[in-house]
Amino acid sequence: MMTKSLTAGLVQLAYKGSAEANLAACVDGIRQAAAQGAKLVLLQALHNGPYPCQCEEPARFDLAEPIPGNTTVALSALAQELGVVIVASLFERRTTGLYHQTAVVLDADGQQAGLYRKMHIPNHPGAREKFYFTPGDLGFKPVDTAVGRLGVLMDWDQWFPEAARLMALAGAEILLYPTAMGWNPADDEGEQERQLDAWITVQRSHAITNGLPLMTCNRTGIEEDEASPDGARLFWGSSFVCGAQGEILAEAPSDEDSVLLVTLDLARSEQVRRVWPFLRDRRVEAYSELYRRFIDASVAGIAADDHEESPIRVMESRSSAGPSVAEDLDEGHEEDDEEAEISQAPPEGSPRHRERPRLSLQQQQHPEPEQQSRPERPERPPFRPREDRFNRDSRPPRDNRYGGGGYGGPPRGDQNRDDRPPRESHYSHGGPPREDRFNRDDRPPPRENRYGGGGGYGGPPRGGDRFNRDDRSGTGGPPRQGGYGGP
Repeated sequence: MMTKSLTAGLVQLAYKGSAEANLAACVDGIRQAAAQGAKLVLLQALHNGPYPCQCEEPARFDLAEPIPGNTTVALSALAQELGVVIVASLFERRTTGLYHQTAVVLDADGQQAGLYRKMHIPNHPGAREKFYFTPGDLGFKPVDTAVGRLGVLMDWDQWFPEAARLMALAGAEILLYPTAMGWNPADDEGEQERQLDAWITVQRSHAITNGLPLMTCNRTGIEEDEASPDGARLFWGSSFVCGAQGEILAEAPSDEDSVLLVTLDLARSEQVRRVWPFLRDRRVEAYSELYRRFIDASVAGIAADDHEESPIRVMESRSSAGPSVAEDLDEGHEEDDEEAEISQAPPEGSPRHRERPRLSLQQQQHPEPEQQSRPERPERPPFRPREDRFNRDSRPPRDNRYGGGGYGGPPRGDQNRDDRPPRESHYSHGGPPREDRFNRDDRPPPRENRYGGGGGYGGPPRGGDRFNRDDRSGTGGPPRQGGYGGP
C-alpha cells in the first residue's frame, strides 16, 4: 500500500508578557520546526497574549484583533517564506461587540485556506469564556491545504466526540486541537493527575474511534490574574501527537517551552479502518435522539416509576425505520437483533409483559395521541330532488289560518290575481272578481253613512270627472248653497 508521510511540528509556549514578545516566540518556534523538515506547524490556543478569560473584564476585549490583521499578515508571509502550513489561534474581533475564538489555517503559499470558530464555549471557575466568545457559526468542516485535509477543532471541543466524528465524516485526514488547559493551583496532586489523564485519554479516543492521527498543542506555565476571583491558572503543557490507534507518538513536557516534531503516516488510517471498520458499523438509523439535550422518560416511552430498572428497548423490524434505511443494513445485523431481542425482552408472564407491549423506535420518537371517541351522528333521510323546486303551483294545498284558499289553496293556473277565488274580507262582501281592480265604479252597493243619507264614500257611482268637485252631491244630502258644496 502506498505510504503518505508528513512531518509536523507543535510549538508549546508560556506567556512572554506581551503580544509582540509572544508572536516573536511563535515565529522562532515555527522556524525551528521548518528547519527540521516540518511541513505543518500547530500553535497553541490564543498564542499572542495572556489567557484573558480568568475573570469577566470588559477592557480585555481590547486584546482582540480582526482577521485578516497584523498577526495573520505576519504569519502568512512566514508560511510563504518557509513553504509550511500554519494553524494559528486568535481572539477574533469580528465586528463591534461580536468576538470569537478562531483558528486560522494559512496555506504553504501564504494564502488563508480557511477558518474555524470554536463551537463549544465553557463557563466555569478559571475559564469564563461565555463572557468573551460567541459560539462559532461555520460548522465542523475540514480545511483543504497543501499537506492534506485538516480537521481543526479547538480547546473545549476536545471533550465532545460528536465534533471529531463530524470532521472525520467530512473527510478530515488529521485532527488538530489548539488548546489552553490547566489546573487550579489549589488542586491536590491526585486531582491534577486525574484531570491530565482524562484530557489525554479523551483525545486518544477521538483518534481511535475515527481511525485518524491527532495533534494537540497546549499552553504551559502559570498565569497570575489579580482580577480573577479564582486565583492563578497553571497550564499543564503536555502537548502530544498520537496515531490512528491512539498510540502516543510524541509528547512535550508539562512545564517548559517545547518545539515537538513527529512524522505521521497518513496512509495508515486506511489500514486501521479496514481492521476496525467503525464507520461501517455505525447504526445511523438508531441515533436520531442525539439531537436532544436529554432523553426524558416520557419521551422514551418508559414509565417514570420503573425507568431505572427497565431494560434497554430493542428496535422493531426494519420496516419501522423505512425502506431506504433497511436496504443499507447487512444480513449480519439481523442475527444480532434477534439475540438482543431474546436476551432483553421481559419474561413471558411478567407484569411488564402482560400490561405494556414493546414500543417500536418510531413509536418512541413520535408517540400517538390517545384517540377520543365521537358520538354517532343520526342517519339523515335520503335527498329527493324536486322536479321544479321554484314552481310553487305544484305544492299540495294546506289549511290557511286566515281561511280557505289563499297561499295554501289549490294550484293556480296563472299567477294573474284576477282569476283567484274570492275570499272573505272585512273590506268587501266577497263579490265576484273585478274586471279592473283599480276601477271603483264597480264597487258594491252604498252603505249607511253615519253623517246621514246615502252617497258619500259609499254612495252610488259618480259621473263626470271624479276630480271635479263641482258635481259632487255633498256628503249624502242635497247640494249645499255656496261654499264647498255650492253649484
